[in-house]
Amino acid sequence: MSFSPLSLAFAVAPRLPLRVVMRMADTGASIAARRGGAMIDRLRANMARLTGTEPSAHEVRDAVRSHIRNYAEQLMLGSPKGAPLLEG
Repeated sequence: MSFSPLSLAFAVAPRLPLRVVMRMADTGASIAARRGGAMIDRLRANMARLTGTEPSAHEVRDAVRSHIRNYAEQLMLGSPKGAPLLEG
């Protein structure tokens, strides 16, 4: 059996309160945006190509947060604790 952060997230997230999962996703996204790396550089380049200007650190952080928030919501959809997501 192999370990991956995604398999751990799918196993643990549905057992946690929605607020905790979303807070963890937000914190993780902020850390990822601050640390940078190839995926963040690609996002920054895509944003620059789309807007015609270099995005600020704040804009990149918000984009990463939005992307990770989508993953967190998907993790919670199968859980009764994720019901507020379906209610809008």
